[in-house]
Amino acid sequence: MSGLHKRRALTGSCRTCHSWGVIDPISPLVRHTDEIPDEHWDDPRRGGASWRTFFSRDVTPTTALTTGVSTVPPGQALAPHRHKIVESYFFIHGRGVVALGEGEYEVDAGSAVHIPSLTVHGVRNTGSTTLQFFYVFATDSFADVEYEFAHGLA
Repeated sequence: MSGLHKRRALTGSCRTCHSWGVIDPISPLVRHTDEIPDEHWDDPRRGGASWRTFFSRDVTPTTALTTGVSTVPPGQALAPHRHKIVESYFFIHGRGVVALGEGEYEVDAGSAVHIPSLTVHGVRNTGSTTLQFFYVFATDSFADVEYEFAHGLA
């Protein structure tokens, strides 16, 4: 079985050969960034970050976690915000600062961040290259995450 066919066998379909039908909700799944649309907010108060969600119950047959990759261009930020869902970041590329509660922490490739429920947090790219991080929410779906941005916090 070729690498493409092995990869597609895990997802339940193969673009180059045929579709194998419905995937069991707890089946293994492999996705690649080139298959996932880039998303962003149209509200500049939320910052200039974009993201690609790998696994989320509303778009994939998965449960328990929502994961993806966020990209912050040089000089841009993911504005301070909070939500009830616990989140974690793992930085893949670039340099930046994470605001976490009352503190600010320098981050770069290899840094990991744990964000408890309702903790105000944000990410600012302080480098000259793209800042990229992997995110994980402890919930089935990205739709479960209700963002409150700092400009709307009391």
